[in-house]
Amino acid sequence: MGITNNAEEFLLRILNFEIVFEFAEKTDYLFLYKIKECIKHSECPEGAYLSEVANYMDLSMPATSKMITNLEKKGYIIWKLDEKKEQTYIALTSKAIELTNCEKNKIISIYDKVVSEIDPDDLETTRNTLEKIRQVMEETK
Repeated sequence: MGITNNAEEFLLRILNFEIVFEFAEKTDYLFLYKIKECIKHSECPEGAYLSEVANYMDLSMPATSKMITNLEKKGYIIWKLDEKKEQTYIALTSKAIELTNCEKNKIISIYDKVVSEIDPDDLETTRNTLEKIRQVMEETK
């Protein structure tokens, strides 16, 4: 399999991450994953303030609000009131937690299979190469 000059083929077909997502849409899972990580670092003990999510994800407030509204409509997010601060925050629903756990388990299963079937040296070379690709992609954003 030679190196391709077609960026779309390389990023979308060869590194076909779509096959990982069985229970959720890819964008929903990625947003929920980031929100879950943001909550771990939040000032709010039970969730995260919208501004924290926007900053954590490096998104504008309108884009963050739109994304949260979409996730709320799907039953993944609920709004709550922080009575001490008199400010609302978001929290993941049990549906979101269950969904992200199912996807995480599938990802772990796929990873375990990859690790068991690919030579460790080849895998290390691949990881290093993908890290370099990621760095180049970040430099161009």
